[in-house]
Amino acid sequence: MPFILSVKNIKKYFPVERGFTRKVIGTVRAVDGISFDIEKGKTLGLVGESGCGKSTLSRLILNLLKPDSGEVIFEGTNVSGLTQSRMRPLRKDLQVIFQDPYNSLNPRMRIQQILSEPLSVHGMAGPAECAKMAAEMLRRVGLKSEHLSRYPHQFSGGERQRIGIARALMTKPKLLVCDEPVSSLDLSIQAQILSLMKDLKEELGLSYLFISHDLRVVESVSDEVLVMYLGKPFEVASTGELYSSPMHPYTEALFSAINSGKRVFSVKGEPPSPIKPPCGCKFHPRCPYAEQGCRTEEPLLKKVKPGHFVACPPRVKQLLGN
Repeated sequence: MPFILSVKNIKKYFPVERGFTRKVIGTVRAVDGISFDIEKGKTLGLVGESGCGKSTLSRLILNLLKPDSGEVIFEGTNVSGLTQSRMRPLRKDLQVIFQDPYNSLNPRMRIQQILSEPLSVHGMAGPAECAKMAAEMLRRVGLKSEHLSRYPHQFSGGERQRIGIARALMTKPKLLVCDEPVSSLDLSIQAQILSLMKDLKEELGLSYLFISHDLRVVESVSDEVLVMYLGKPFEVASTGELYSSPMHPYTEALFSAINSGKRVFSVKGEPPSPIKPPCGCKFHPRCPYAEQGCRTEEPLLKKVKPGHFVACPPRVKQLLGN
């Protein structure tokens, strides 16, 4: 099956400046060599703690940031090399669902204006057709067409996120980048939104990049999962494989945090500063399996099973004996 999105060794570093002279005192390697593919009609879950680089990676994919190196290939086009004017025609096929439904909707615009704006920007419909399509999309996400005349503040958080999803779908996109789309919602509302997103995926043939720090949320929507830590990829596997047989110590630590019963152990210390990360494996100061080589050599993702890649030679050797 062809890939709708391919990310190839993407990197993005940010200088850390200090004082009036803005002297550079360090570098944050926000995204440091990430590669993955998303098949058409599939969902890749991207999981990791806050500050690991997930949101920066989403902005690189959307071409809101330019990478320092690497490529983002969307349907055969390297979007990371495009100017904003050349990128604009592709944006209707590549949309985003934001984390905060309270801040992602313009409070001065009625819902009909919010939903019609993407169609107007891309010249896809006139005013009458926009109104008709907005009403239909609102019904599709579980709201009523009479809500079109209301303002965002007249809705609950879950309803606002449904409106955000409707806005993202107005241009009939092929890929949705979902940046923590349910993290600000109550658990019961999260379940409703996740169920809606799964239904829309099947109904409309969508592909998702689903970003979250919550393994339980990622499990419910993803076909494959990529685990990140301080800008690096640590483990990639199908959802079933990862949740039944996590192999990287950091992935195991994430499972222990949600009391899932997956080889629970205690992780030492706090995450290191992204300005001065440790040498070698970035997780070694907190890892119970760390060896001397982990302190000096940075591990790369290696295939350990069909479709399962892990960046931790000591743990792989311990579990698989090779």
